[in-house]
Amino acid sequence: AAATTEMRRRHHKMTNALLDIGKRASLKIDEGSDKASLFDALIRDYQGSGRHLLVELKTDASMSTCRLAVGQLLDYRRMHQERAAVDLAVLFPEVPSQTARDFLGYVGVKVLWFDKSMRAILGDVALPRS
Repeated sequence: AAATTEMRRRHHKMTNALLDIGKRASLKIDEGSDKASLFDALIRDYQGSGRHLLVELKTDASMSTCRLAVGQLLDYRRMHQERAAVDLAVLFPEVPSQTARDFLGYVGVKVLWFDKSMRAILGDVALPRS
């Protein structure tokens, strides 16, 4: 129970940091509110690409967690009206292992992580401080 509570706290902290970065960078970020699609974040028109970035936050980068994230992202995208314009990403609290990055890259999922201050996002898509 204590581990679950700590994991939830870390997830909330990551969510708040992502929303703060988005606000400072003037990004439009939605959170899933439909019970069938409770995704963590959808960044609309990220990097001015006309595409959206569906982001799943994970508190660790174990292979089982990475596999779970891929399944969640595919299911959430399947339910999105503009699914053809939705890219997928997993956001971690720190740089994941090379094995995790290789797996996620292989299946076409972008890999993101917070910098040490949690004020910027690095990886396949950088969301810098503003």
